[in-house]
Amino acid sequence: MGFVNTKDKKLEVGGHYQYQEDRLTDFGSKSIQEVELIEDNSNNEYYKLKLKDLDDGEIFEVEMAKGNFYYGGMPRIWDEGEYV
Repeated sequence: MGFVNTKDKKLEVGGHYQYQEDRLTDFGSKSIQEVELIEDNSNNEYYKLKLKDLDDGEIFEVEMAKGNFYYGGMPRIWDEGEYV
């Protein structure tokens, strides 16, 4: 299972994904949100995404570095249905 931060993956506006605001540890968020990508302003170095929570309709923006690394507190996004 790989979150998209570790890939140079093209996300699709209108696509559904799974989002986690922080890592799964005793100190981070344990919830995975089902989201829809409503805007993608990413560049070569960062994912800059506007997401809509499919449960409550909340719209929020996320910025995450691209690359083969992970830092504490970094948000993560997976393809829909990948994280079970």
